[in-house]
Amino acid sequence: MIPHVFPRPRSRRLSVTPLSRTCLRVLCLSALLCLSACQSPAGFIDRAAVAPVIDGQLDDACWKSAPVIDANFRFDGQSLRDPQPRLRVRYAWDEHYLYLAYDVTDANLVALPDGSPQGPADNRRQTPLAWGPEKKLDLVEFFVTMEGYDNPVVAWEIHHDAANHFGDIWTIVPPEDSLLRRSSMIPFWGKHFMAVEEYVQDDGPFRVASAVRLKPKADGAPSTVNDPRDTDTGYTAELRLPWRGLGAPTTWRVGATTPGLSGDEIGKPIAFDMRRHRIRLFAAMLDGDGPNPIYFHSSPTMPKKTLFAPRYIDWPVYECRDGARR
Repeated sequence: MIPHVFPRPRSRRLSVTPLSRTCLRVLCLSALLCLSACQSPAGFIDRAAVAPVIDGQLDDACWKSAPVIDANFRFDGQSLRDPQPRLRVRYAWDEHYLYLAYDVTDANLVALPDGSPQGPADNRRQTPLAWGPEKKLDLVEFFVTMEGYDNPVVAWEIHHDAANHFGDIWTIVPPEDSLLRRSSMIPFWGKHFMAVEEYVQDDGPFRVASAVRLKPKADGAPSTVNDPRDTDTGYTAELRLPWRGLGAPTTWRVGATTPGLSGDEIGKPIAFDMRRHRIRLFAAMLDGDGPNPIYFHSSPTMPKKTLFAPRYIDWPVYECRDGARR
């Protein structure tokens, strides 16, 4: 197991000033037009009766009962599945966290850091290098947004790798006809903002965490990271993200009677009742093996060879519920 030590980077992405950060937050909070509510969910995310231990092993009760999602749709073809296992994901939730678990199959694990640590002072995280074809990088990405944050879309892009590097980018995708598409703040083909100075906040004692467990090779020894001399098998990983840090609406909190927080609630941790609420959650894997790196992902409707963030309409929608129906 690779323990979690939390830091973060800054290269080649948009830097957000305090003023522009405030503007983006205002934009986010004003965008509550519900797109996902009218869609049938792709599946359900079950409540974890017992919180999983974040150690990289997928042996907790919630993972044994969670549906397994094969994220093996190829980037170079719509609805084209790869015959080989690539990335398998599972999701769970409780009052304070969204839990993500995944299993990667890969013969040559490559994971490199990118830039400086980021995060709160007592929970720093080192972000992963997200792109570098010549380095044969491997990376897993999750895109998550809440029901209602749709016009523009406000989402988190989470990066994680076999070395337990953890990265998070606050992403805003304006509508196609919005003047914001021509904003000088958008460097990515006029499609979306990427605010890398933002990070998923802890909620008091409820903190971001992640862990990795390297799978054994044929000789029984653990797979290795950044060693091309052997043949790896892959790794498993767990991530724990506070709902408050992800931006869950305060109206979803347990016992909510008012839209906003009362004076005695501000600054205290929030418990959320996620039952019947929906989130968009999209998983992708960058595999650097072979002559050209290629992405695999979890959406059967994602157009081929397209940026994932602007195509939020193709991120699967999941509904949170109490537990699996037998």
